[in-house]
Amino acid sequence: MKKFGIAFLAILLVASMLLVGCANKEENPPAQTSGVADETTTAPESTTEDNTPVTVKRTYMPEAVFAELKNLFESKSASFKAYSTNSAPYAIRDVMNISDGTLKSVTVPVAATKAADGNGDFVLTMYVMNNSYAGLKSAPLREYKLKVNGASAGLTANNSAVYRFVKIDLSGYDVTLSAEETVAFFHKNDTLVPAYLLKDETHQNKALNLLKEKFAQTTGFFMKVGTANLDTSLATLFYDFEFEKTYPNKAAYQAILDEETTYQNMVADLKAQYSGKRISIIGDSISTFNGVSNGTSYNSTIGGNAVWYPTNNSNLTSYTDTYWGRLIEDLGMELCVNNSWSGSRIYGNVSKNCQGNMLVRATELDNDNGTPNDPSDDINPDVIFVYMGINDLHTGTPNDATLYSALTAAGADKKAVMENWISSVIATAEANGSTVVGGKTYTSWEAAYALSLRAMKEKYNNPELFCMLLVQTQDTRDTPEKIARHNTCIRAIAEYFGATVIDQQADGYVTYENSHAYGSDDSGLHPNPQGHALMERLIVESIWKKKNA
Repeated sequence: MKKFGIAFLAILLVASMLLVGCANKEENPPAQTSGVADETTTAPESTTEDNTPVTVKRTYMPEAVFAELKNLFESKSASFKAYSTNSAPYAIRDVMNISDGTLKSVTVPVAATKAADGNGDFVLTMYVMNNSYAGLKSAPLREYKLKVNGASAGLTANNSAVYRFVKIDLSGYDVTLSAEETVAFFHKNDTLVPAYLLKDETHQNKALNLLKEKFAQTTGFFMKVGTANLDTSLATLFYDFEFEKTYPNKAAYQAILDEETTYQNMVADLKAQYSGKRISIIGDSISTFNGVSNGTSYNSTIGGNAVWYPTNNSNLTSYTDTYWGRLIEDLGMELCVNNSWSGSRIYGNVSKNCQGNMLVRATELDNDNGTPNDPSDDINPDVIFVYMGINDLHTGTPNDATLYSALTAAGADKKAVMENWISSVIATAEANGSTVVGGKTYTSWEAAYALSLRAMKEKYNNPELFCMLLVQTQDTRDTPEKIARHNTCIRAIAEYFGATVIDQQADGYVTYENSHAYGSDDSGLHPNPQGHALMERLIVESIWKKKNA
């Protein structure tokens, strides 16, 4: 199973589960909760045979969140709107975590009803879609006309203001989704009209803010618009589901729980090693957060840094939603400086307050400690994270074709290649004086990257460096060839300077296949909270494996 499935499925399963055998008989189940909860539990003891399938039941939303959301909806205390026929069907944002299981029920916020049929039933169409980026733009794979009896549900026809949650039993529809399938809703002829959340200044989006803070993976949705691009909206489908997921045997189920336990043990182990250490970050928009990456209280030079987060439909509400913020919180580290800049590149000049210049910003990763005019008491980082390069790829900054060719040549001695190349890069920089000038100090982004790592190690007394490779997203500029080329050079340079490489192309994290689900835009270029959580997981696992190799 891919790790993105393990990571979030495990969290949801551990928090909300009961174990049953092939006959659906409960066997010492733990107390059942919903969605992502605080408690951690393990699989119950069972006498189930090894070859007996094991079924786990869970709900999608946390119980407390759903209760609060229900109250806001039914009391009309937040901003809601009825579906329109434009661009339907609407696919939920969390396309991956609705996959790979059997749906037992769906609970829908009903905004309005139209005329019932002759049996007094109202209809809502549910579609099964391929959950890939292309699949969400393609024709549905299957559709189900879900019927709700008006008398049983207490619904009247042609009611323009229902404002009630209605639970639809799906047991008679056999809605089983593969790992490559998800669901979407609504047809223009439906007579049960759901609501969605929207941004509204009057209510400050109370319900949407609730979800952003406590269940962010569901916020925002895709509108399927034929073969055109998917439109990612701040509007949100706030449905709840009941699932059943069947594993071949108890061992297969236990393996998922064990992996989550192993990960938590990794976090605890690394926290013992990194607690109290100071960390600095240098990056582009993906590593920004307003008030932090442009906060002059950390370093007087960074007040003009452009930021991406938390705006731009990202659903991040705190810097602790970012990969680096999560890492700081989980490992007990202290933020030294985040000198990230939206749109910044490795290669550039200093004409825009260092926006395009990694090398200048590389020596502004120390905390001024409240006295910018007195460098004697500056606080230096123990750890530095470097995540740069995607804007160089997108803008086509100069690259060093010779380096890439030498590194990828058959039988290449990569150590010798790097030693010769680095010597040449340093000689060029020193020959052009101490003032950093793009095109003179360095003539390629690779050279600027190498000089930046060298500068960090020299100024900050050999800090522990971590360099993140680029990930291919749905952005059409991110071709596999370009990503591979950039990552080959980043890896070689990082390893030369003794940095730990975080390989984001590793299978199962934020990848090309799932980036649309873990991005705040439909291309997946800028991760949403779940994308950042997966990034942190990869970082933790990568650090732990290197230290325990």
